[in-house]
Amino acid sequence: MKIYKLFIVIFLAFFAGGCTPNPPAVNQNAENQGILPSAEINQPAPVRGPADTLKALSEASNKKDVAAIKKYLSMGTLALLETGAREQNKTVDEALREDDGGPFQTLPEMGAAKIEDDKASLEVRNVDTGEFENLPFVKENGEWKVAIDVYLNNLDTAAEDEHPEH
Repeated sequence: MKIYKLFIVIFLAFFAGGCTPNPPAVNQNAENQGILPSAEINQPAPVRGPADTLKALSEASNKKDVAAIKKYLSMGTLALLETGAREQNKTVDEALREDDGGPFQTLPEMGAAKIEDDKASLEVRNVDTGEFENLPFVKENGEWKVAIDVYLNNLDTAAEDEHPEH
């Protein structure tokens, strides 16, 4: 199974196990005074489904809006990005601001979405093969997130199934 070319370039570089990234610090004084921190003011509006999430992620990537990009990625994916960035002596924010750092800067053609409870998949066309592949999503805090960690795990499982060790 081949993956969307940009997807490979961006995320295989970050592939590793890892720990969850630290949440951004909130200025308690500003919050107590009724002034929201700038990160909260710029939060994108919630999206309705996997296709909307992927569209919003693509838009955020093109704008290099790191806060929005992170909003559309699963916690597992953010952990992978954190580990990969650390290995490159960068922060996740620095990695995502690079020219090729934001995922899905080119929005792939989308097909059907399949939703089961808090998991979903969306068919996206692989530009190299022309075939549709399933991109996984998970629902976290009531919102759909792109689950690149699940995708990479599925690739590993498929590779093991194709080439079992004796």
